[in-house]
Amino acid sequence: MSAHGTWLRDAGMAERSAWGVGGTAQFVYTPSDAEDVRGFLAALRLDEPVLVSGTGSRVVVRQGGMQGVVIGTAKLKRIQFTDDGVYVEAGALCARLGHACAQHHHGALAWLAGVPGSVGGALRTNVSVGEHGLWSQVRAVHTVDRHGHAHERDVTEFGLDSTWAGATRHSDEMVLGVWLIGGSETTHVPVAMAGARAVTQLFAPESVPHVLAAGSTLTGAVRLDGNTAQLQLDETAEAADLESAIEQLCAAASQQAGRSVNCRLRFVGARG
Repeated sequence: MSAHGTWLRDAGMAERSAWGVGGTAQFVYTPSDAEDVRGFLAALRLDEPVLVSGTGSRVVVRQGGMQGVVIGTAKLKRIQFTDDGVYVEAGALCARLGHACAQHHHGALAWLAGVPGSVGGALRTNVSVGEHGLWSQVRAVHTVDRHGHAHERDVTEFGLDSTWAGATRHSDEMVLGVWLIGGSETTHVPVAMAGARAVTQLFAPESVPHVLAAGSTLTGAVRLDGNTAQLQLDETAEAADLESAIEQLCAAASQQAGRSVNCRLRFVGARG
């Protein structure tokens, strides 16, 4: 296999997670650039499990670990402005993109300065802040399939709901980047970036009041701070504690809302 990135074996994912918890991944590969991703996937066995992870703010590897390869997007961070918008790679931080857009007179995307994590994760979880939603400003998505072939996919090829976005026709493809529609209108740029543990980032806006009301159901190693609206993990907390807390919150909030309430945080791998 011809690869120019960084290989790790039996890599602990807790230190690669915004949550500070997680099991071990069999392999972690951090490609050097988009072309390296294409070459890597072309040489990888088609039946090899693959997980794509940026800052680890929206996905946690369970305590039992994960077989297969985690592809880290940390070096896929190019931002390129055009006359009508911007192309940004999946590993670019949302905060960096938002500030860059504000400086380059694309104020319609400046709200991203208050969003934690990477662009790829924000796309996968259909992130929104107030009236601003990321997918509403997507022109096309740049993907790569398991044979290493790159594609430009239309927005209509993706299924969307309030906390998830996924390819309905090409589910095995990895997002390399996205073309976003710019605009000079001014939007509010938050003074401080929201934390990855804030319920406003973990749940759709219409679900947040129900989640906050359900916070008292958490009494273990993971609690919901009603003052900061953030999940707090004590020093003994593990991935299983976090997953259990999320399940409890979703169940209680769903009962209050009279409908299903889902979280943007995903858990993958084997339970410990």
